[in-house]
Amino acid sequence: MQSIRILLLLFILCYGCSKQAENTTRILLGSPYRTPLFQITENDKIGFIDSTGRVVISPQFRSAGDFSEGLASARLSGTYGYIDATGTFIIPPQFDYATPFSGGLAVVYRNGTPSYIHPNGEQAFECTFPAVGAFENGRALVRTASKKYGMIDTHGKLFIDTVYSEIRPFADGRAVVVGMNKQDETGVIDTLGRNVIPHGKYKIIEQFTNGLAVVEGIKHRAYSDPKNGIVKKLEIGVIDTFDNVVVPYGTYFRIENLKGGYVKAIKQYQDSLNRLRADVIFLTTTGRPKAPDTTPITCKIILTKSVSHVQSSIASSDNPPFDGLLEKDGTITFPNAPRNFTDEFLNNPSGITNSSWQISAVDTLGNAVPIRSVGFADQLFSKGAAVVTVDYKSGLIDTNGKFIFTPQFSSIDRSSMRGDNFFFIMRNIEKKSEYDFDYLKGIASVDGRIILKPCIQEYFRDDTKNSLLTCTINNRLAYINHQGKIIWQDGGISISGQSPRPSALNIDYKHRGYFRALSANDERGHIGYGFESYRQAQSITEAAAFAPNMLSINVHPEMPDTFTADTKGVTVFVANTTDTTIRFEGQDNRLPIVVQALSPTSEWRDIEYLPSSWCGNSYHTISLLPKMFWKFVTPEYEGDFKTKLRIKLTYIDPNDTTKTFLEELQSWNTNPTDTSRILSKLKFTISRDTINVSETPLRKEITIYSNEYHGSVNPAQFWRKERYYPNGIMDPYSE
Repeated sequence: MQSIRILLLLFILCYGCSKQAENTTRILLGSPYRTPLFQITENDKIGFIDSTGRVVISPQFRSAGDFSEGLASARLSGTYGYIDATGTFIIPPQFDYATPFSGGLAVVYRNGTPSYIHPNGEQAFECTFPAVGAFENGRALVRTASKKYGMIDTHGKLFIDTVYSEIRPFADGRAVVVGMNKQDETGVIDTLGRNVIPHGKYKIIEQFTNGLAVVEGIKHRAYSDPKNGIVKKLEIGVIDTFDNVVVPYGTYFRIENLKGGYVKAIKQYQDSLNRLRADVIFLTTTGRPKAPDTTPITCKIILTKSVSHVQSSIASSDNPPFDGLLEKDGTITFPNAPRNFTDEFLNNPSGITNSSWQISAVDTLGNAVPIRSVGFADQLFSKGAAVVTVDYKSGLIDTNGKFIFTPQFSSIDRSSMRGDNFFFIMRNIEKKSEYDFDYLKGIASVDGRIILKPCIQEYFRDDTKNSLLTCTINNRLAYINHQGKIIWQDGGISISGQSPRPSALNIDYKHRGYFRALSANDERGHIGYGFESYRQAQSITEAAAFAPNMLSINVHPEMPDTFTADTKGVTVFVANTTDTTIRFEGQDNRLPIVVQALSPTSEWRDIEYLPSSWCGNSYHTISLLPKMFWKFVTPEYEGDFKTKLRIKLTYIDPNDTTKTFLEELQSWNTNPTDTSRILSKLKFTISRDTINVSETPLRKEITIYSNEYHGSVNPAQFWRKERYYPNGIMDPYSE
């Protein structure tokens, strides 16, 4: 498989800090090798090492999954089988794609159709669903062609009917289900599929935590202050797993679940003196206030000038500072607060600062306990330590207010603690180019030791006991143990010491669209996500051998190029030899172009796909002026199935002069016309509390194809799309 190293790196960068990872290693029960194994790459081949860095299975596979229940999926060529901890195939390669074993069964695919197999390779039962999930606790999620969800047992029997548009994960023996009768109707079922909370009783039901769930009512309840016109919805409550009301509607403005079976409730109102009040109250699972003589669950560090005088920490130019009162019972009042402060305060009721920079600890009853005058802190105590910040530098204190680390770090990430260790972040003072990271991460311990100096660019969160931390250092994949030792790092070079030569792309999924282009220089360009890969149009010379008076796309296998530094490619030309400007429906400058392959059933099928952006700004028109062309490079694919390939291109019919919504809107800004006609070009759909707006199909399009050329692909390229995770908040794609 080509570029395994780069694919792993991209996966970590996109996925690492935005989602908690599943356990990537498991003890290999029933195997002669009983320690966790970790993937490594060498010369674009995958192998496995143990937690000491010793190579257990030499790099030889083009693709491989992680070990689970003693086996790992792997492919040497075009199809998958399963290997044991010695690298021996226990189930011979035969599947288009194969997933890890879970609950004694694994999902495998042939021609895009899923089925379940036992560890001996035998099919477990007949599966008729087009989409299925892994087994967990004896049940697996399945989906019909009409996108309705249900659940099956390990015998393939449907015990939760496929009547829901969504089944959320089980917690405390309960799962929230949506869309049984109406699209957004919500209910709760137990592990046998029985309805335990009627559908439609609540508008929103959050996932159960410690036997409790926050619910939002169907009917909007509100209270108002006639003098000030304040109107607030009061429709939130708490129920237990049997639908018993723990916290009734209309009592609190916001409710949050906490660990340990307690509920944090916020009550906001105006008192008889017209003061804005916000009470933070901790409740037991019975809905009653936490008893004063019980031990606090945890402490929250806040900044105070004294036990009673505080100031808002969320002040800004739009919301200037103002004084408030912290009373002994935990009630916080803001007599002179502006009206727009209410919602902001409720999003962070314990973030309180003032100019004296004195820290206090507030227990779960709101009682302030002075600690030490050092700076601002906003983290909960964990492992006997809390994060504090002074002059924009972060440090760590213990419960006595003594510094474990003086404020010296740019920030501290306690949310990703691994045992007693945590990540700290420092500015990269040795940054040499724009491609170097601005900040690097190190590892420290709550006992005051620096485990690893700052060198990590990104890390893959994994709290598995005795596992290794997966991260990137100097743009290379690496594993680090709990002692901070780098036990393996991708060298990026071959055994001979030479950089690998470009090779063909051997993959088992559809490639994302990559044909990006700019309109001509004399037209207004669109700068969207991923602009660094745009191609600029060039003028056609008399010597160019393009077909006359037409738009054409031509592949030239005899003109090799490089798709990436280590991937072979072939040259592609898109040329406009007409006297008319040709327009394309673009998406972040991505043209509607994909490669197709002739399938085993002699059908032309896409082996690439065009992703879909949620951001309306991604969509625009790309133009190719008369007598102009673009030059692209497409990968040279390699696989088990030898076939023919071609490229499909779609463009807007030059005879269709219909304007898009944005073009109509631009005209309306300068010359207002019929607003209803413009709005008619939009399609509105409502999903839960979200209104989605899309443009209705407007313009006629024409599809053309390139010349056919010989190549080879793998079976999964005809149907499988890899999950894509956004690479930061500016990335508008999630697939």
